[in-house]
Amino acid sequence: DKDKSGRAEPDELSVGDFVEWESSGGMAKGRIEQIERDGSIQVPDSDFTVNGSEDDPAALIEVYRQDGDGNEVASGVMVAHRFSTLNKIADPRSDQKLADDDLAESVF
Repeated sequence: DKDKSGRAEPDELSVGDFVEWESSGGMAKGRIEQIERDGSIQVPDSDFTVNGSEDDPAALIEVYRQDGDGNEVASGVMVAHRFSTLNKIADPRSDQKLADDDLAESVF
C-alpha cells in the first residue's frame, strides 16, 4: 500500500525498477542498480554516502535523461536516495520499444 504521498514503501522497490524523485532541477528519473537495507551505499566517484535501514532502504540509481531524439537513455551518472524519497514509475523506455517493434513488424 502506498501512503498519500506516493512514496515507495520499504518492500516496494527492486533492483531494475525505474523510479523518479525531486531534484534541484525538477523531477529526475533512473533505474535502481543496488539496494541496501542494513548499511550504507557509497556513491561512486563522490564522497556521498546514504544509509539504508529495513524501514527506509537506500538505493543506488543510474540517472536516465532524454537524448536529442527524446529517448530515455542511461547517463552513467549514479546517485543514491532513500526509498522514502522515491516514486516507482513505468520503464520510461517502454514507448521507445513499442515504436521500434512496430517498425520492425511493418517491415516483414
